[in-house]
Amino acid sequence: MTNEQVQNIDEETSGSPLGTIGLGIGALLMAGGLFYWFLQFEASGATRGAKMWWPIALAYNIGGKWPPSIVIGLVGIAGIALGVREMIAKKS
Repeated sequence: MTNEQVQNIDEETSGSPLGTIGLGIGALLMAGGLFYWFLQFEASGATRGAKMWWPIALAYNIGGKWPPSIVIGLVGIAGIALGVREMIAKKS
């Protein structure tokens, strides 16, 4: 393969910068929703016997409401930053 063919394949397989930014925004919204859900969970006092998806329950039992929300929020910020970087690189 020539260098030009490899470059064309890279451009065709790279994702859309707007899609990456959208996923980052979605992750930020999910982090906010998860934090709000944890607040409602704590306010209800239903810490025993409550139904919750096991990865979320594990994250909550390990660190409470802050660590899972912060980690997902950081993933969202990284997604937005990566999308903006891709958009700037495509314009250059």
